[in-house]
Order: sequence, then structure tokens, then C-alpha cells
Amino acid sequence: MLKEELHIAFEKVLESGEEILREDPRRAFAYAQEIAEQMEAGGDEFQINKVREFTARCYQSNGNYHRALQVCLEALQYFESVKDYSNAAMCLNTLGAVYNYLGDYEKRLQTNLTCLSYRRKGGDEAGEISTLSNIGDTYNTLGNHDKALEYFQLCLQFNSISPRTKAIVVHNIGETEFFKGNYSAAIPQFEESIQLAKNTSYYIIEEAGNAFLARIYFTEKNIPKAITHLDAAEKIIRDKKYTGELPPILKLRAQCAEYTGDHAGATELYKQYITITEQIRKDNDTRSMQDLQFAYRVEKLQEENRIHKEKNQALRQAYLKIAQQNRLIEEKNRSITDSINYALKIQTALLPSPWRMARAFQEYFIISQPRDIVSGDFYWLHEGDKYITLALADCTGHGVPGALMSIVGIDCLNIAITDESANDPASLLKILNSKIVSALNPEKGSVQSTDGMDISVLMIDKHSGHATIASANRPVYVHTSGELLEIKQDKISIGGYYVDYKEFTNHSLGSAKGMTIYMFSDGIPDQFGGERGKKLKSKGVRNLVSSVMDQSMEIQEQRINEFIHSWKGNQEQLDDISMIAVRF
Repeated sequence: MLKEELHIAFEKVLESGEEILREDPRRAFAYAQEIAEQMEAGGDEFQINKVREFTARCYQSNGNYHRALQVCLEALQYFESVKDYSNAAMCLNTLGAVYNYLGDYEKRLQTNLTCLSYRRKGGDEAGEISTLSNIGDTYNTLGNHDKALEYFQLCLQFNSISPRTKAIVVHNIGETEFFKGNYSAAIPQFEESIQLAKNTSYYIIEEAGNAFLARIYFTEKNIPKAITHLDAAEKIIRDKKYTGELPPILKLRAQCAEYTGDHAGATELYKQYITITEQIRKDNDTRSMQDLQFAYRVEKLQEENRIHKEKNQALRQAYLKIAQQNRLIEEKNRSITDSINYALKIQTALLPSPWRMARAFQEYFIISQPRDIVSGDFYWLHEGDKYITLALADCTGHGVPGALMSIVGIDCLNIAITDESANDPASLLKILNSKIVSALNPEKGSVQSTDGMDISVLMIDKHSGHATIASANRPVYVHTSGELLEIKQDKISIGGYYVDYKEFTNHSLGSAKGMTIYMFSDGIPDQFGGERGKKLKSKGVRNLVSSVMDQSMEIQEQRINEFIHSWKGNQEQLDDISMIAVRF
């Protein structure tokens, strides 16, 4: 009887954890840690692994996907070994969600399919419907829309399907038909899902259905109907504070206004779209930094706790000591890798976002292949009242040292562009050189930093469309009127050994309309590869650009990426590889 009472008490503890996880994922993580310590002291294998599965979901909710995978796989291994298919399916469901966040959709699909078989073995009909829906969603992501429809239709065959789940499934069928371009088939599905969502107060599905219908009717040039559904979607967004869903609604409203000739209204809506998108980006950046700080504190506390426990353990055998040391090394290496991955998120946050690039340039592509996780290459964008300024830089070093130098470079560029004399690329480079030298040699002592960067700068006059380029130690290619021109670089770098006087050259290109401009780091020409294992060199890069320059930007990016991969072959990548191209 005592054992049964303990089991009931344990289930209540986990139920409390589920409520906390829904309300406050960070507090849930601390709660999971407390339960885990209690289970280690007196829990059985089943309870320990139930806590592991719950802990994995806490890690997932807090964005630590590596730990989520590790802990969840441990729990899965146990439940599979005892043929507990119900709990094994729960683990697989969590793993599928983690693979989805990581963008590994093939693994998500494999995990979903295994989960489905376990749901069926465990007789979990509600879980089976949910997993069928997940499989359909995964097939949609992979572009196999017919297969997605097959699994969504299977969900609807269950009489036990709840109204809310049915609303999701019917909406997903509508999305699938939309992706296939079958608007006539998609419309009734969205209409049905909206009604189901209304009946169950499922506001996010109601909003999403209206948003898709608005897109369909806009495509069909039925502007009144498009606006009706935009009104419905926006009302839900504002009432329920789904702020992240607002930008596409505002953008589509602006397009409707443009179509009807209301250019003033369209301009105002685009301004609102840009303002709220920028605010969401800032909020996301802040939240990401907070998540990184939280994850770092968690890792640090766990490491301190682990070390404290290990110091109190008696080392009884030499074998155990060696095994323990190996485990420490492995975990420290993983900790270092995790820290560098966090650094990558921070570095990525400093680069211009895709929507800023799209706003500044008609078409563009960016190729970035760091040698290590973080990169010494970076690109930078500034939109002022008069000029749009784009730069691609290759800092001294790669990996963590190069990434640190890139942060210095971005900071100095942000300061340099505010100088009143920075009204052309050459002047900007001169100011940047002074800022970099000062930043790296603050004491002006006898020992000078030799760090710096090679950088190309493009400046576009927003009113006249006139383009000007200056480049420190990197050539730039310009495709115009069917020709590929090479803009020669000034053979001096930014920073490096101190030189009293550095002058850079402006290259005027005239009107940028119709031009495509290519900037790249030396990681491409300096890469060994090909049949002879030699460097590609600048001539090879020029030939590569010449072979693709008449294609769309999307195809150019794809072919250049494929060429670099093929060229490297089995050769080690020597440096960070970056290229940015913009078309006007």
C-alpha cells in the first residue's frame, strides 16, 4: 500500500511540473532539477526516466536543444528496453519537436513514424491523431504535399477526434492545398477550420485561416474579400496580442492599397510594417540574449554542482578515475562547443537581418561558410538619409579570434559612419582605419597590434542611384551591360601595422540600375582544391562569377555554393568563405 501511495504522490508531483511548464518554462526547469535530485536519492528506474522525459521538455522550452536530445534519448532507451510504448512515444514526440526546431526534418520524419507505431501499440488514439498530424506537417515542410494530405485525411477518420484537433487538421489541409496552388480546394477548408476554431475559442487557428484566405483573394484580385479577412485576422491579433503575426497582415494591406491606387495609404501601412517588424526583431534579440544568459547560468550551476559532487566521491579504483577524467574532458569540450554556438547566435544578431537586406536591395544573395563555427568575415549595412552603405570585411584570423575582431570591426563601422565626412567609401575607410588602430592600440605603446581587416565598401546615393566603391585589399566585380568589370583594390589593409597616412580610392560606377556587384573574402581564391589541389585564385573566382552572372540571384547562389563544395572536395577549408552580391 505504501508503494502505491508513493506512486500516486509522484504522479501529482509531475502534474504540478506540467502546469509550471505551461506557465513559466524557466521555473519548470528548476523544479525538474529538484525532482531529479530526489529521484536519484530514492526513486526507481521508471520514475527516474519519467523525470528525464519531463526535464528534456524543459530543456526544449528553454532553447537548449542539445541537452534536450541527450536527456530524452536516455529516457527513450529505458522505456524501449521495458517495452513501455506509451512513454517511449512521449519521448519520441519530444525528440520530433527538437529536430523540428533544429531544422533536421528528415530526422523529425523518422522519429514521427516510429512514434506513430508506438502510439498504436500503446492504444493511444488521441496521441495517434496528433502524431499523424505531425507527420503530415513534416511532409509539407519537405515539399511532399500529396503525402501530407494522405496523413491529414487519416486524422479525420477517427470519430474520437476533438473539435480543436479537427480545426488544426482541417486548417493544415487548407494550407497544403494552398501550397499546391489549389485555391478552390483550399478556400472551403479554411472556412471550415475558421468555424471550428470559433466554436472552440481557438483564436490562433481562426486568425491563421483568415490570413490565408486574404492571401488567396488578393492573388485572385478580389480586394474587398481580401480586406474582409484581413480585418478579421487583425482584430484577433490585436485583441489577443499576437504581435508576431501582425507584419504579414500589414504588408498585405499595403499591397491591397497599392493595387487600388491608394498610394498614400500604402506608404503609411509600409511604414507601420517596417516599424513593428523592427520592434519584433529587437524584442527577439533581447529575448535571445536573455535566453543565452539563462542557459549559461544553468550550465554554470550544473557544472559547479557536478564538480562539487565529484569532489565528495571516493575514487575506489584506478579504472573509475580514468573513466571519470575522460568524462570530464568530454563534457568540457562540449561546454566549449556550446559556448561557441552561443557566440554564433550573438554574432549573427549583429549582422543585418534578411528583411533589412531585402528592403535595401532589389535582389541579393549571401554566401557564408565559416571555417569554424564562428567567423572572422562579416557583412554590414547602413541606411542613412542620403546613402545606403554595404560592406564585406575579412578580419585577421578565423574562429573565435576572428569573430572577436569582427565585433570590433562592426562597432568601429557603426561609429565611423556617423562622422560628417563619411560621405563616400574612401572617406569611410580612412575613418574606419583610424578607429581600428585606436581601438587596438589604446595606449599607443611600443608593441602594436597587427590585427585588422580587408574590406570592400559600396555606397549608393538614394536620390540619384549613383554607385561608388572603395576597397582595401580586395577586388570587386561589377556585372553591367553584359560585361564583368573588375574594380582594382587599394593594396593596403585596415589596421595592421601602423602607417601614418593611408589613402583609399573611390571608383565611380555611375547609375547602379541594372548592375550586379560582387564582393568576396580571400577565403574563396585562397582555397586549395580541384583536380590538382591548387588555389582557386582571383582568376578562378572571376571565371566562376562570369559563368553564372546572367542567371537569377537564387540560381547564382546555388551554383556558387555547389562549385565551392565541389572545388574543396576532401581538402581542408583554410579560411572563412564569404561572398555577397546585390542587384539593382
